[in-house]
Amino acid sequence: MKWLNRKHDHLLGIDISSAAIKLLELSKTGARYKVESYAVAPLAQNAVIDNNISNAEMIAETIKVALKQSGTRTRHACVAIAGSSVMTKMI
Repeated sequence: MKWLNRKHDHLLGIDISSAAIKLLELSKTGARYKVESYAVAPLAQNAVIDNNISNAEMIAETIKVALKQSGTRTRHACVAIAGSSVMTKMI
């Protein structure tokens, strides 16, 4: 997994909530971080129900809208997942 060890100058954070998709692009120069772009795109009421994604296509389309709004060019992203939505298995 070579891509895990690579460092990128720009990183895009994606937050999927029940109300909106939020994007924040950060860049790093030396020890300092700078907000390069951001966007908030509202979700339709039925896209997320009881903290579960009920319409993945609607989520994907809203992410595309937010990407266009932000004007970001980076494709290196990180996404946080709520603890209640995570499944773990010991291997």
